[in-house]
Order: sequence, then C-alpha cells, then structure tokens
Amino acid sequence: MENSNRLTSMEIDVLGEIGNIGSGNAATALSEMLGHPINIDVPEVIILDYDNVMNILGGPEKIISAVLVELSQDLSGIMLFIQEKDFLSSVMSEIMMKPIESFDELDDMDRSAIVEIGNILMGSYVNAVAQLTGLHIDISVPSHTINMAGAILSVPLVSVAEEYDYIVMIKANFLIEDKRVSGDIFMVLDMGSLKKMLTNLGVE
Repeated sequence: MENSNRLTSMEIDVLGEIGNIGSGNAATALSEMLGHPINIDVPEVIILDYDNVMNILGGPEKIISAVLVELSQDLSGIMLFIQEKDFLSSVMSEIMMKPIESFDELDDMDRSAIVEIGNILMGSYVNAVAQLTGLHIDISVPSHTINMAGAILSVPLVSVAEEYDYIVMIKANFLIEDKRVSGDIFMVLDMGSLKKMLTNLGVE
C-alpha cells in the first residue's frame, strides 16, 4: 500500500494524547465492571502501513480473539480490539471466576463478556476522539470472532487496503491483580477522516 501522505511528529503526538485519554476512560469503565481498580500504562501509539499489521500480531497463523466495530457519521472506518490468551485469562478470572487456558474453553457467556469489554474499551477511545474534536461518531454493534490472525484481518482490512492509508495501533498494558497483560486496539480510518480529526484537534 502506498502512502502519498505522511503524518508529522506533531500529528502522531496528538494521536498519542487521544490514546492517553481513552486509556484513562477505559480503565475507569473496566474498574467499575470488575469491581476493583484497573490500571492502564501510558499506551504506545504506533502508525502502521497495512503490510506491517500481520507482523505485529505474530504472523497470519497465530490464533487470536478479536472484537470489531464500524465507525460512521463524521468519521469513517473500523476498530478492532485484539486479545491474546493472557489478557482473556486474567479478565475471565475476574469476571467469570474461571481462568482460560485455551480459546476453546470459551462459552457463550464468556464471549458476551469479551464483547462487552471490547465495546467498553473501543467506546472509550471513540468518546475521547468525539470529546476532543466535537465530531459526531457512531459505533456499530460489536462482533466477536476467534480465528487465525490472517483470517480475521483479511475481510475488514484487505477489503479497505486500497482506500485506507493508515492503521493506528494503540498498544495498552493493563495491570489486573498485579499481572500485566496487553490488549491492542487498531483504528483504521480513511485519509479524509484522519485529516478531519486532526484538523478539529487544531493540528492543521
């Protein structure tokens, strides 16, 4: 994928601030859900080309869990919340009182909890963007799947690879009961939406 436009360091810093605010909101919401404090480290915001995403996730054959939502109205794009087993095991231990050793152990109630967590996290970042920009952003009903990374990403990302120029990765580390686990969020916006967001943030 070719990128004729490149983000400046200031633009990347602004995206990082959205990650900070969103993580703070997400930590508060998750703490309320779990019933005890959840801390989230200052997230790392990484701007990726499409071709780099698969490497970040550990290769196309790695089994992952993902919650996906679509963004509409003033911004157009998708968001993915990717979880590995360590994250799910820690969260399931808190919510469902059972650790998860394998994705195969997840039942319908577990999946519902995962979707709700993904909805809370992605909603927190979307709300941070909306509050800082004044933009109206709708978020779709989330969907959940467990599959190889290549299979999960092939539909939402390959289908927009020609249209979408950047993938914004928010890499957050969660501290749950003294255990640090990671959950990655990918925001895929078309260039028009990205520039609109940055303009409303006063960058341009």
